Amino acid sequence: MSDYKDIIRNPETLNWFKAALGMNITRDCLLDIVKEISQACYDNIRREIKQRYGVLESDICNQCHTPNVLPCDPTNICCKRKRGKCEFHDIHKPRNCLNNNLCNEICKQIVIQHRFRSQQNPNSFKGPTWINTDASKWCSEP
Repeated sequence: MSDYKDIIRNPETLNWFKAALGMNITRDCLLDIVKEISQACYDNIRREIKQRYGVLESDICNQCHTPNVLPCDPTNICCKRKRGKCEFHDIHKPRNCLNNNLCNEICKQIVIQHRFRSQQNPNSFKGPTWINTDASKWCSEP
């Protein structure tokens, strides 16, 4: 037990504790800001979809998965091919969202608003990293 007390009293260990505490505080502060900005972006996307296609902001979908709304594109890092098959689209094939193409339109708006979208083709799906998202939660967790 005395070994642990010595470790904790070590100035280098205290610095690590302070750094970890600082990281947690920073994370909590940034998380609030990111949630607020994400919600504002989502609200903007839904307004745009309502204006263009008449899909109400109260309409939701939780049936689509990300591979459903993304076309299979070899340049997309999600579409890794093994034996000629795309693992990303192996289970969930690309299709149109059953709720007035809501998820497909959200996907297109994400691409349009993404800062890394292709400058040559602004409607291409090469901008965002789709592997970190779940389209089934787009209407409930922006």
